[in-house]
Formats: sequence, structure tokens, C-alpha cells
Amino acid sequence: MSKETKKQSILHDLLKGDRIGMLSNLERYGTSCRSRIAELRADGYPIQDEFKTSTGGARYKVYFLPASYFAKSEVA
Repeated sequence: MSKETKKQSILHDLLKGDRIGMLSNLERYGTSCRSRIAELRADGYPIQDEFKTSTGGARYKVYFLPASYFAKSEVA
């Protein structure tokens, strides 16, 4: 999967309202998506993140678009 295809896939999933965490990154895209998230943020998408803790105690980030982004999109 090319860089641009990964970026498009990640954006598509975020626009569906999915929350993308480290495990889903590896399963869906075959790699971490931090660089693609940074590119999407630079493109103007207000992607937010939060830390979660796995059952084993490891901390990881989950990326998502805020509900306010979808509310604005529905009004337009």
C-alpha cells in the first residue's frame, strides 16, 4: 500500500467516525500511522488523540475526529 493510499484509508476511517489505535494501525495499514496523521493535520483536519492503557499496562495513542467536526459537516 503506498503512502498516499494509507493516508486516504486513514482519512476514510476517521471520517466514518472510527477511532484508530496502535493495534488497529498495524492490522489495517501494516504500520504505525503517525506520519500520515501528521500529514492529515497539516492538511487541516482537526485530528485529536488521547492515551489509552492496554490490559498489559502499555500506553498507546488513539486518534479520532472530534464530534464537533461532524456537527459542522452536517450543517454545511
